[in-house]
Amino acid sequence: MTGSAEDWIKRLDMSPASVGGWFAPALVSNEDIAGSALPPRFGVDHPLYSSNWYLLQAGEVLQLHALKQDELWFFHVGTPISLHVFSQDPDPSDPGYSVAGYSEAVFGPDPEAGETLQGVAPHSTWFGAELAGPGFALVSCSLSPGYERSDSEKPTREDIEALVSRFPEHAALILRLAAG
Repeated sequence: MTGSAEDWIKRLDMSPASVGGWFAPALVSNEDIAGSALPPRFGVDHPLYSSNWYLLQAGEVLQLHALKQDELWFFHVGTPISLHVFSQDPDPSDPGYSVAGYSEAVFGPDPEAGETLQGVAPHSTWFGAELAGPGFALVSCSLSPGYERSDSEKPTREDIEALVSRFPEHAALILRLAAG
């Protein structure tokens, strides 16, 4: 049974996410990795891994934000969902450099339509998501090292202006994902 968005929200005990959509924790490692063993951008101890459920309904967006670690996305049920990724200030000499510009991945069940079942939002990039049609999408996301509140950052007004200036062809999308 695929169920409705409301069924999944109830079944997974989801709550509204601070960046739009619905969120529920799934798994968190019972072991930590020392902050001193992680890249300097982390600074504090983290669980080895964590994962969460995320649900987006028609009319909602996952607002632009950045994480200190890569976030792996896994599609489960529903409507295809588009993940939009914008690099901040690309610097190929930066060890965290991974995306030079803008990319879009569509997660869904139809590979012939260009959809994929999994993908990544690279660390230190601005990313957001929206449905590629009506309905809802249920995905799970996995992070290593595991998530801590200090890992997430929302863009400032200046960050949004810089993104619009750098990607004028995506200005409407950036503003839609920034506003939520």
